[in-house]
Amino acid sequence: MDRPPTGQIQTVLGPVPSSSAGITLTHEHLLSSLVPYAARPGTATESSWVDAAVTMERLGAMHRHKYVNREVLRLHDERVALAELRNFSLAGGGTIVDVTSRGIGRDPLALARLARATGLNVVMGSSYYVPRAHPHGTAQKSALQLYEETVSEVLTGVGDTAIRCGVIGEVGIVAPIDDMQMRILRSAAAASIATGCPLTIHPPLDETGALDIMSILLDEGADASNIIMGHLGMAVTDRGALAELAATGCYLQYDHFGGFEDSTFQYSGKGQALAQNDQDRIATLEHLVELGCEDRLLASQDVCIQMHLRRHGGKGYDHILTSIIPRMMRRGAPEELIDKIFVSNPARALAFKQPRSGPSVA
Repeated sequence: MDRPPTGQIQTVLGPVPSSSAGITLTHEHLLSSLVPYAARPGTATESSWVDAAVTMERLGAMHRHKYVNREVLRLHDERVALAELRNFSLAGGGTIVDVTSRGIGRDPLALARLARATGLNVVMGSSYYVPRAHPHGTAQKSALQLYEETVSEVLTGVGDTAIRCGVIGEVGIVAPIDDMQMRILRSAAAASIATGCPLTIHPPLDETGALDIMSILLDEGADASNIIMGHLGMAVTDRGALAELAATGCYLQYDHFGGFEDSTFQYSGKGQALAQNDQDRIATLEHLVELGCEDRLLASQDVCIQMHLRRHGGKGYDHILTSIIPRMMRRGAPEELIDKIFVSNPARALAFKQPRSGPSVA
């Protein structure tokens, strides 16, 4: 096995100095399939949406039917991904993390081609997404087997591609955290300890799940400063609970910028009350700065369905650069804070820590 790239960021084309990351999006999907979220149509009329093409004239209604429609849940066209990524690059972007983990279409060779074509640093994820997306046979794997496959993907590469993962995750967890998910969390923590690779988490959207996960990971010996807790604009909206999570020392990631701006847009059938819009997210970042958390804030967009792409009327991968950063600066955010959230914090969060020994996962 190769040695982990301590102090560096591991991209699909190899390790790079963290100082070369530039403006970084820490939670995106370039090529993925969320078809595991697809629902069966309830009526004959709704069944007409199952195979409907994503077009501009259908866009408004597609928000209400996207979990029935299979096409909207797939990001599978490499040429489209290339065109969309060029917008991010031209706007000044430097690094993008594809957190597509096992079960939702992770594509190492395609990510390497996109990195070469755009000149961007592309970081790839390991581990498993939510249970409904687990590949067949996952439930039968022991924590040790899960640990060994994750360490292998970080140190030697995915399958026979020799393309290595630079984050463990997104580790997708839903409530209640059952035995299978507990094994995945334990194995992910152990793999992070053994390799120094950062962990990135998709927590339950129930206000307490993120803190529960942090307790599990810290009990396993994981380093809080090597953990990114994502989806906080949906998962933890209560400011008291948010302050408690912040006290653990993990990175706090707001990764739905550009999403939930349309009142018809829902997440997997959940109510709109769960989601913040861009203005809410900016205000929450300002609140966390007041709490002294500015060195642990991260932001991204979680582009993951076709309606998020510019091609289909979405805001694309460059929304943070072209809209959110200017808006934050108009609200008085100093350049030093912008640099922290979008350059220095992600560079530090993605850099591998020194490997160390941890508890057994046998």
